[in-house]
Amino acid sequence: MGEDIIDKLFMWGCDTDTALERVLGDEKIYLKFLRDYCKDDDLYKLRDFILADNSEEGFPLAHTLKGVYGNLGLTPLYDNMCEIAELLRNGKKPGVEEKMEKLLEMKKEYNEIVGI
Repeated sequence: MGEDIIDKLFMWGCDTDTALERVLGDEKIYLKFLRDYCKDDDLYKLRDFILADNSEEGFPLAHTLKGVYGNLGLTPLYDNMCEIAELLRNGKKPGVEEKMEKLLEMKKEYNEIVGI
């Protein structure tokens, strides 16, 4: 089961090899982290901050999520979150809402792969 999820994530574009190295090859703990640290409510909080034009609170959350996605090797989510974080770094900029919606769609794909 776990190998299947990891293989699907790899095919989706994730850097599962590096992420597994971070947890000393322990697939069970990696899968636990994938489920525990990638909560949808954080993304919805970020979306709410973006819609409220609240970069002051949105940027730190985007930066944190970027770190989580990067450490877990979730490259598709990480790449998009990097773009969002940069747009929020110095205030909301045009295009951030569209990028956020794209990220939410990608997160649905992730949830299907991981079984959340």
